[in-house]
Amino acid sequence: MIRAAFIAVALLATSARADITGWTLAVTWQPGFCAANARSAQCATDTAPRLVLHGLWTEGMGDEFCGVARDVRAQDSQRQWCALPTPRVTPATAATLKRIMPGTIDCLERHEWIKHGTCSGMNADTYFGIAAKLADKVNRLETARLLQARAGVTVSLAELGSGLIDHSQKMTVAARQMADMNVWAHRS
Repeated sequence: MIRAAFIAVALLATSARADITGWTLAVTWQPGFCAANARSAQCATDTAPRLVLHGLWTEGMGDEFCGVARDVRAQDSQRQWCALPTPRVTPATAATLKRIMPGTIDCLERHEWIKHGTCSGMNADTYFGIAAKLADKVNRLETARLLQARAGVTVSLAELGSGLIDHSQKMTVAARQMADMNVWAHRS
């Protein structure tokens, strides 16, 4: 049985900020997360065997809590996520997040924005839009299909890794294209 609740896919891409050296797309295997966090509100409504968006993390210098006030950081560290400021996103992005990120019921998007998104050099709508598109792409990979087909049984690390390795180049290209589009949008 798959017990790992968390998978991270490292992505190298250009960025609006020169000090960002790469990105990590963090996705969670929802049944594994719920097995370990049964009291989470998202697990009362969504335990489907799928990979869901956890977040998109910058890599590089100063890659957490950029420009975030100390009291807001304190709320975050105490996991008072629903007390955090709501990221400004369009209704369409909010709907997409609700679909791909069940943790929004626990205000996970607020935590992710405060901790990681503020360092992205993007506005919240662009940041979450890119994260959601990448998570959707991950769910179309052979690895996601393997996990869904084998839900409830043991999947070896070699089986899991082969799907990620086979498609890592495609994900890197997709991330680079999306980041390049974002940089272009910021320049125009």
